[in-house]
Amino acid sequence: MSSTNNPQPQAATSSYLGQASNTVKNTVNKVTGSKDYDNTPEHHKETQPPPSGQYNQTVGSAKQTLGSAIGNDSLRKAGEQQNAEGEEQEARKQAQQWGQGAGDRVTGKVGEFLSGPGFGGSEEERIKAENERRKFKEMHDEGKAQQKEAKKDIEQRWGDEDKERR
Repeated sequence: MSSTNNPQPQAATSSYLGQASNTVKNTVNKVTGSKDYDNTPEHHKETQPPPSGQYNQTVGSAKQTLGSAIGNDSLRKAGEQQNAEGEEQEARKQAQQWGQGAGDRVTGKVGEFLSGPGFGGSEEERIKAENERRKFKEMHDEGKAQQKEAKKDIEQRWGDEDKERR
C-alpha cells in the first residue's frame, strides 16, 4: 500500500502545514508591528482590545476640528497625532490581512498537493484523501479572497497618495 494513503503521514503533513502557516502569519505580524503574533495563552487573556485605527482616525479628526474651531492648538495637535496613529494602525492591519491570506493560500496549495493522489488503498482512504484536498483547496480560495479584499482596501486607501507622489 502507498504511504500517501496512510492517515498518519497526512496528519503529520497537516501539522507541518499548520506550523508553516502560523510561521508566515507570525512573521507578517512581527514585520507590521502587530501585537497578535504572540500565541501564548497569557496573550489571549486580554479582555479589551485597543481602539481600532478607524476609531483613532475619527476621534483624532474630531479633536483636530474642535481644536481648530476653538483655537486650542494643543487639542488640534493631539488630534493630528491620534489621526496619524490611526492611519498607521489601519496600514498594519491591511498588511497583516494580506499576509494572512498569503499564508493560507500557500498552506492550501501545498496541502492540496501533499494530501495524496486519492487512488490506491481502500475506498475510505480515497474519500478521506479527497476530503482533505477539498479542505486545503477551500483554505487556498479563502486566502486568495482575503488577499484580494486587503489589496482592494490598500489601493482604495493609499492608492491616491501613491499617484500624488508620482
